[in-house]
Amino acid sequence: MKDEQVLVIPTASLTPSILLQQGFVVVPEDQLHRLIHDHGLFIERKYAEIDESYRQVIPYIILANQAGEVLVMKRLDTQGEKRLHNLYSLGVGGHVHHLDSEDPLRAFHNGLMRELHEEVDVDLITPLSFLGLINDSKTPVGRVHIGAAYQATVRFRRMNEPDQFEHQWVQRDQVTLYEDRMEGWSKILWKEWIKPR
Repeated sequence: MKDEQVLVIPTASLTPSILLQQGFVVVPEDQLHRLIHDHGLFIERKYAEIDESYRQVIPYIILANQAGEVLVMKRLDTQGEKRLHNLYSLGVGGHVHHLDSEDPLRAFHNGLMRELHEEVDVDLITPLSFLGLINDSKTPVGRVHIGAAYQATVRFRRMNEPDQFEHQWVQRDQVTLYEDRMEGWSKILWKEWIKPR
């Protein structure tokens, strides 16, 4: 989208306890809400992708079904984001836009639900539950994004973009088979939070 405006927060607004912790960072959801309410703004995505003084806030939602299986998706090379082609993902989500709302916090909540329903046709059986933040500042891409991780149990009908994803439902103890081919955020969540101990 030309001149796409995405939700960001200044990197300086993140506390040292978040910035200095790599991977999965446990924080209460109201801390995330305060960050977005107090510091959220919209800037052009083309600048947000290269300016490390901002972090794009990306909802990232892990889905399970009533049988306890986890949705695992393979990103096909028909997707626009070449860095993620043919990697496996445990999360659906994406950028929050200014069109989601002019108010940053309302935009975050609207964008969270929009991204969920853009990618998958599901009914929520349990409400979205906030898990924590994903902070990966080891790479240039990671230093301009921060993930807001959620989970929910759903009734699944189909993928809305079958030309962009292959998908399967996988028993929790079998997800580890995909670990070496997971995209970065999925690997972080799997290793540091979801993986059976």
